[in-house]
Amino acid sequence: MNSNINVRRMQAEKTYNSARSWALLVFVLSVVNVVSIATSETYFLFSSYVSQILTVMGLEFSAIYEGNSAFLIVFGVLAVLVAVPYLLCFIFSKKHRGWLIAALVLFSIDTLILLVDVVSVGFQSGIIDVVLHGVTIFLFAAGVGKGKELARLEAMAQAEAFEAQSAQQGDAPEGEENPFYSDTYRTLTLTRKKAFPAALVPFVCYINGQMVGVLKNGETLSVNVPATELHLLVTADNGVSPEVCIPASDMSVSYTVRAKMGFSTLQIIIE
Repeated sequence: MNSNINVRRMQAEKTYNSARSWALLVFVLSVVNVVSIATSETYFLFSSYVSQILTVMGLEFSAIYEGNSAFLIVFGVLAVLVAVPYLLCFIFSKKHRGWLIAALVLFSIDTLILLVDVVSVGFQSGIIDVVLHGVTIFLFAAGVGKGKELARLEAMAQAEAFEAQSAQQGDAPEGEENPFYSDTYRTLTLTRKKAFPAALVPFVCYINGQMVGVLKNGETLSVNVPATELHLLVTADNGVSPEVCIPASDMSVSYTVRAKMGFSTLQIIIE
């Protein structure tokens, strides 16, 4: 792997994992706040504001109904359940980067509710909470950005490895026939379906590790290729297709390429 890609990947992973850890911190502090507010009416920052509201509501209802702790228990459970998605985002974002986007969206909504409270009720001490919520949103957003960068770098690394492997296979020993060249050629036609997903993202097409063209949304690419066995790969900024083996033949072949949006990456399908 190119050393520059490796360094960039390590830096992106560091930022991304820090953002993931922040989601876990939000969950832990939110749960701790349920107990802390219920027992001492104090709370920690960098936690879910909605969880705080629910816990306070439990205290108020318990006071109204003469110390009935059932209200505090019910609202406390609800407060914990509100924080659970941050734990899920931490767990599942390890393999599926879209979960970090979910954490960013959830905390942004939580911050909006806090901001409305601060502005409408005049909750002046909540200004510090708003600022620290903003810091958390920034960290989540940075992690989401690095997650997208990681997807691009992984696609580049895979294409680079594919190209290196193909080049190595293509270097036939002296006196032997090179299996990646032929006296007979055929036409390979790639058609990209016009679709909204990744409409502005160009697809780069590789045959035996060599770039043969760029395929834009709704376009068709035709290239002359050897009649030997070929290996087709299509990549984009944030995705890569499975490798397709094209059998040796003197008949022209056609494939359809389409995009399918995953939760965090682009899936490229060759049919």
